[in-house]
Amino acid sequence: MTNISLKPILLRNKFYYFKNFIIRSTVDVSKMSQQQQSYVTQKNAEGFTPEEEENLKSLLNEDWNLLEERSAIQKKFKFKNFNEAFGFMTRVAMASEKANHHPEWTNVYNNVDVTWTTHSASGLTKKDLKMAKFCDDIFKQL
Repeated sequence: MTNISLKPILLRNKFYYFKNFIIRSTVDVSKMSQQQQSYVTQKNAEGFTPEEEENLKSLLNEDWNLLEERSAIQKKFKFKNFNEAFGFMTRVAMASEKANHHPEWTNVYNNVDVTWTTHSASGLTKKDLKMAKFCDDIFKQL
């Protein structure tokens, strides 16, 4: 039974309902009534390929959180010191500028909180997945 209070993410014509990083249920859009479809808004304008679906699942397994209330992914990174945290942010900032896709983030000493979402699409897109993976890759290098 679908818990309608969970916010859905549309992946390949199915809405996935996540809670605590686990897919709780799915709903096939083709089996939804017009009223149900209008109730559940599409959070991804571009659509995900099967590979991108797997990338999202992989990110959720790597401590990224799905922010149910706004269709975004978020992760808290902890570094040895401020210098390491700032170096991470600098590398992400340079890649973000090149990709013209920028994170929402905060930094307090050795902690960096990063959130990815695409405002123009009102939710997650493949750009967010790519940049989140980039963050993980940079973090593993430090």
